[in-house]
Amino acid sequence: MYPWEPQEKERLSAMKGLKKGSTRSAAAILSAALILTVGAGGCGKAEGEGGTDLENRVPGSGYTNHIQGEPAGYDGEGTTVLSDNGGEAYFDNSTTIVLDGRTYDIAQREEEVNAITNIRAVEGYWIVTGHISPNTSYYGFYNTQTLQWEKEILGAGLTWYGAEEGEEDIPFSMDTVVYTMADELYDSNGRLVGKVDLDEKEHEYIYGLERSSEGVEVCILNDAVEERLVVVQVPLPDRS
Repeated sequence: MYPWEPQEKERLSAMKGLKKGSTRSAAAILSAALILTVGAGGCGKAEGEGGTDLENRVPGSGYTNHIQGEPAGYDGEGTTVLSDNGGEAYFDNSTTIVLDGRTYDIAQREEEVNAITNIRAVEGYWIVTGHISPNTSYYGFYNTQTLQWEKEILGAGLTWYGAEEGEEDIPFSMDTVVYTMADELYDSNGRLVGKVDLDEKEHEYIYGLERSSEGVEVCILNDAVEERLVVVQVPLPDRS
């Protein structure tokens, strides 16, 4: 239950960012300023853009529902996801998935994962989302060319520039990935790129993220489902 339970935050603090191969140094950590705060109603914009109703969205899933294919049920049929280049992925109510004919049990990669909630195809990757707790998800980036797990992240609200509905024309780039742990934002290399001031008295928590060209829009809710939006400056990588 939100807000983060202290013991879970402490347990996961050592696993923030990349599960394997993550390195951090003080010199690599970037600070970011909050540049905009919008009152109630800011996070609800997705309702007018094809998103789901606010109360029905899954915390940490971003503004819109990114699940491809039909939702996995408990009838054994599961969900099949197709990629633009002819790839195929499958998941059901277990932790075992099939990516282009290869079978993986995600619980063997991260023992805390108890269900697979989504597989999404982006350019050159299958992005697998596994459920750990209401506050934390597993995100695995499977490279379809090398057939290797390129990155594995523990956090919530993972998004990237072009992740939202209607932005399919924006090429996927790993260096635009952002996710959250508690009140902090991290990039795909596990580096701190921003922090949001949450009101503990109001039991605020980060509900979802959306990457834009200007920064990262952070949707914040409290127990009363009152919402506010802040934008954290996280510049896009220089493509020149």
